[in-house]
Amino acid sequence: MSKKQLNTSEIRNLTGLNQTEFGKRIGVTRDTVALWESKDPNRQTKPRQDHALKLLKIQREYQENTEDENGSSVENAIEKMIKDQLEKMIIPLNEKIDKLSEHILKNELKKIKNELKKLKK
Repeated sequence: MSKKQLNTSEIRNLTGLNQTEFGKRIGVTRDTVALWESKDPNRQTKPRQDHALKLLKIQREYQENTEDENGSSVENAIEKMIKDQLEKMIIPLNEKIDKLSEHILKNELKKIKNELKKLKK
C-alpha cells in the first residue's frame, strides 16, 4: 500500500505533539508551525526544503513505528481508531434500542392480551 503524504497538521496530530514541541523537533518556532497549519491562505506559509525533509522523516518514522503485526500502515491505524470509537458509541446505542424494543413488545403484548380478553367476554 502506498503511504499518503500527510500535511503538517496531520503529521503533528498523529505524533501527539503540540505546536511548540513539534517546532522544536523540526528546529522552528511554534509560530512557524502555526503559519504552516493556518487555514487562512493569506497567512499560510510552506516549510522550507530542509524543514519539509524533516517533516517527511517524522512522518516516515511515525508510519514505520505504527505498522502493526499485519504490516498495516498509518491509514489502517487511523481507521482502527475510528472504528473503535464508533463501536464505543454504537454498543450503548444498541443496548438502549434493545431495551426500548423489549419495552414496546411488552406493551404490545399487553394490548393483545387485553383485546383477547375482550373477545372472550
